[in-house]
Amino acid sequence: ASTHLREAVDSILNQTFKNFELLIINDGSTDNSEQIIQSYNDSRIRYVKNETNIRLIATLNKGIEMANGRYIVRMDADDISEPDRIQVQYDYMEQNPGVAICGSWFKMFGDRNEIVKYVDGHYPIMAKMLYQCHFCHPSVILRKEALLTFDVRFDPFFIHAEDYDFFTRIGERYKLANIQKVLVHYRTHAQSISQQNK
Repeated sequence: ASTHLREAVDSILNQTFKNFELLIINDGSTDNSEQIIQSYNDSRIRYVKNETNIRLIATLNKGIEMANGRYIVRMDADDISEPDRIQVQYDYMEQNPGVAICGSWFKMFGDRNEIVKYVDGHYPIMAKMLYQCHFCHPSVILRKEALLTFDVRFDPFFIHAEDYDFFTRIGERYKLANIQKVLVHYRTHAQSISQQNK
């Protein structure tokens, strides 16, 4: 919802790590999201508006193609990043060149209030992946170089589970990790895609 968008954008622009582009992709919103985005005067914002509503999976893949950085930090328009999130994840990826995806613990807020603590270590994560997606998608940092070795990015066949499939495939070729610290606040509500399609 546009009401949460400003909070989400502010949480990125106010990061302690400053050297990034904030790629905002508007996938056919019908609220005042565009006005909110255009109200910012920050050269790091790169605003892209899809001509038509191409939905989440195609938009995620478009974002991967368009991103210029060595790393891609994901977040949704209703979530909030801790101020040191990018710095912590950037430092981790620089120190661990074999890791392609690094998530974190996260705090749910909204309908539910709890901290979710995912395991760390490539093999424990892959074992968990046998029966649950063991990443909070809005918490991940991705090594773009690793993603470019895949023909298929997020697979449209796995609708509503595209991240689970994607992370598992990457884990078959590269290392996975979860930082043992809350770096993202994840908004939960009954209308969310994940809840409606559980």
